[in-house]
Amino acid sequence: MFGVKKLKNQIATHLLKSIFRIYLLIAIIVTLFQTFLEFNHLKEESFKVMSKTEESFKNSLAQAIYTENEEAKKNALEGILKSDVVTGIKYFNEYGDQDKPIGKVKHLDTVTESFFNRFYFYEFDLLFENEKLGKVQLYSNNDILIDALKYGFILLVISSFIKTSLLWIIMVLFINKILAKPITAFADQIKEINPSAPNEINFDYQYDNELTYLCKSFNELSLEVKKANKSLREEISRANKAEEMAQKANEAKSSFLSNMSHEIRTPLNGIIGFANLLIPQLKNLQPIYQEYLENILNSGRTCLKIINNILDLSKVESGSLELELTPVDIKQMVINFHGMFFHRFVSKEIAFEVIVDENLPPGLLLDELRLHQVITNLITNSIKFTESGKVTLSVNVKPASSEKKFDLNIAVEDTGIGIPADQIEHVFKSYSQVSGQSFAKFGGTGLGLPISKNLIELMGGKIKVVSEVGFGTKFSILIPDVAEIDIKEQIVVQRFDYNNVRFKNQKVLIVDDEKRDCELFVKFLEPLGLDLTIAYDGKKAIELSKKLIPSLIIMDIALPVIDGLTASEKIKADEKTKHIPIIAVTALAMKDEKKEIENICDVYLSKPFEPNDLVMTLTKLIDSEEVKKDEIVEKDIDTKDVPLFESEDEAIVKEIPKLILVLEKQMEDFPHLRKFASVNEIESLCEYLLELSIQFQSPRLEKISKDIKHLVSLFLIEETYSKLDDLPTFLSDIKELGEKHNISTKAAS
Repeated sequence: MFGVKKLKNQIATHLLKSIFRIYLLIAIIVTLFQTFLEFNHLKEESFKVMSKTEESFKNSLAQAIYTENEEAKKNALEGILKSDVVTGIKYFNEYGDQDKPIGKVKHLDTVTESFFNRFYFYEFDLLFENEKLGKVQLYSNNDILIDALKYGFILLVISSFIKTSLLWIIMVLFINKILAKPITAFADQIKEINPSAPNEINFDYQYDNELTYLCKSFNELSLEVKKANKSLREEISRANKAEEMAQKANEAKSSFLSNMSHEIRTPLNGIIGFANLLIPQLKNLQPIYQEYLENILNSGRTCLKIINNILDLSKVESGSLELELTPVDIKQMVINFHGMFFHRFVSKEIAFEVIVDENLPPGLLLDELRLHQVITNLITNSIKFTESGKVTLSVNVKPASSEKKFDLNIAVEDTGIGIPADQIEHVFKSYSQVSGQSFAKFGGTGLGLPISKNLIELMGGKIKVVSEVGFGTKFSILIPDVAEIDIKEQIVVQRFDYNNVRFKNQKVLIVDDEKRDCELFVKFLEPLGLDLTIAYDGKKAIELSKKLIPSLIIMDIALPVIDGLTASEKIKADEKTKHIPIIAVTALAMKDEKKEIENICDVYLSKPFEPNDLVMTLTKLIDSEEVKKDEIVEKDIDTKDVPLFESEDEAIVKEIPKLILVLEKQMEDFPHLRKFASVNEIESLCEYLLELSIQFQSPRLEKISKDIKHLVSLFLIEETYSKLDDLPTFLSDIKELGEKHNISTKAAS
């Protein structure tokens, strides 16, 4: 609070000083204006004096000049110079010749009225008997006028200062009495008020004005403050804690997101792209090297998944993520999880149990992609923290209040390490892990569960967790009022192989400043029959689009000279090129620019992308040869030309009976395997057959095993069962080979 002395200074003195300055400024301006007017008045008077001087000396001077009496002329001029206002004289004869000036003079062409010009003159003609003898210029100096003014100016200034000072003193007294002292008294009473329990102010003031009204208003406010004080302090305390928590969360988020940028997704595009190119080219390598390549590709995809999780979380938090509701077959989705996580469960030697409600409708209206993402995150989390036992996925429904609507319940339960009770609230926080869990051991970004929670809440549902340390964790999801919907046509998942697509007479312009990405495009697309042209900046892209009129343009967004979005706008605005479809390709996935790009370009494709995604997009925009939709396996998947054994020497032939017995034992369960086997059983069989192919040196058995395993990895169940028919054929062929060499299976038994 201000002290009394300081308060007076702030209100009274400051106000009076301001008034004094303004008044003094006005007084000075008025004084200067009056001085200016007086100066002009004196100047006019000086011209009148010089006019009278002309009348006094004009005739005598003209007579002296006419009679050429130099003495009389000199006396007349000196007489004129004795005037109070004349400081100099110039005489010009009738021919314009000038005599020597007398006194202080200045060459001026015209009489001037300017205040700042030191000299000014008065001019008249000399006539004698109507004959012009010449002219005379009488000069005067402003100094004469200033001398006449200065004493009056000083008196005027002193008078103004005295009047101003007196006025200021009078105002000080009145303002201090009317304003400063009452405000000081009012402030002193406010100072005595207890903030926690404000009291009324007893303000004794003789005038009924603004201060009295202020006092009454303050007393009314004081009563309201008493009521709100307690709750306000509590709210402030909660707000401070919330702000601190929000700041910490924001710092953690900002720190993590700062590492996600264009420079990550662009090289990732190269990793995934070139790995996709290498795998079919090097398929004849040893299995261990093929596995290395697949690990590179899977690692790249995992890295991409992490980046996408971060972006998904950002979109959910900003409210820009929208659901896409479609008919979903939950049963089929659950079956697919078997194959998806088979290797991870086998490697950790834990079981995976699935329980599906018999009353589950065949079709529910859901966002399949996001629901699949949530369940995947929960299963992945359970596998991570479970060292023994099992993970259980259960799905059931209960009728909702509305007809043909259900409450969908999904649970993922494990027998893992569990979560301490005081840490459960942290599992759904972004970029954080439960205290005590080793990042080095368990890994993770701390994004899966927060994203799952946000997605379920976006669907209108809830997710909760129950856990006990040492006994496991159960995540439960409830999505209420899910509509049942008929699935009239069963969706058949088919494999799209970009190597089977061919284009004819199609020119494609590729625009990308990354030479590595351009090389990828060439490797993917040139073998498919496309005529490719490359541009490295947006300006060149505009020029080439007009020159070549390509069938399609693949446009990167982050380009030098002219960016891809601007280049696309210019291409679409040109009558010659506006019909050309443009695929926008970008690694700038941190910004939600998809809608803006799609308003200009025909298709949006985010880096990194899979070859199949790129080529499938091309087939939708330009003509291509018909893809054989039912041809799922590569052309060389037919095993008839693959030899049964590496050689038919005696040592290998002798082992045929053993192989026949082993295969016949496997064939005992073949009817069940052919129709009812799960994905897990088929993959286990493939692993076993691969071991047999190495043991008995059988290229054909190795080929059959790898083909079946490949189809299973694509979740092509019907094609997998069909491929299993190669096993009886293989058994029949080696029996025929045994008969050829007179080998009997009895020898093996």
